Amino acid sequence: MEDYPSRGEIVIGRIKRVNPFSALVGLDEYDGLEGMVHISEVTNKWVKDIRTHVKVGQNVVAKVMRVDLRKGHINLSLKRVRPHEKQEKLKGIKNEQKAEKMLQFAGKDLKASPEAVQAMYNQIKEEFGEVFVVFEKAMDETGKELLIKKGMDKKWVEAIAIVAEKVMEIKEKIIKLEVDITCFDGDGIAIIKKSVSGLDKEISIKYISAPRYILEITSKDAKKADKKLRKAIEKISDNLGNCGEAVIIE
Repeated sequence: MEDYPSRGEIVIGRIKRVNPFSALVGLDEYDGLEGMVHISEVTNKWVKDIRTHVKVGQNVVAKVMRVDLRKGHINLSLKRVRPHEKQEKLKGIKNEQKAEKMLQFAGKDLKASPEAVQAMYNQIKEEFGEVFVVFEKAMDETGKELLIKKGMDKKWVEAIAIVAEKVMEIKEKIIKLEVDITCFDGDGIAIIKKSVSGLDKEISIKYISAPRYILEITSKDAKKADKKLRKAIEKISDNLGNCGEAVIIE
């Protein structure tokens, strides 16, 4: 059976035909499938003439309202797509198009045949669903290890990582660790404050409720940031001495 979108899914397509009370949309991500937008689902305002709102050849982002597998009918809505959903969908499509070109660059660096590039594309789509996500993962060591574990050839992973570093901007992430910091001394609060006072300036500590704290650091390398936080927690524990300990909550 041909793949169909799910109810509630946000899809992208092109208007193929406009009737007096509906518009037919060809779905880009579901080759050969079409969906119908009733005039009542075009906009929240009253529509006198549907052709003033949609035109043949127009690209649209729609929400799947109903799927009838038996009849092969797909009902869509334009008015129920929220602005952020539309933005995310268009961004996702743009990222995928960019990633497909980047995969070709990686194949060129490996001197791979068009058939080999297509085979890698098919493998990525089957395993991850998206090509762009593979380039994101390849930008740090942890991600590269994951790709190899998932069955990707190491040479391809390295080539993808090189292209990703050239083309994509590495985004900073907030890495967090929860920790219980306890001190059973009579002046425990003062001792805890002193134990955390010498932390690296990049690391921030937030009090949740006794004895729970959160340590945070912003970094482009999640693996290195995690190690840095763990070392900081070890340092806190050492500073507490015999009066208490700092235990990471995994």
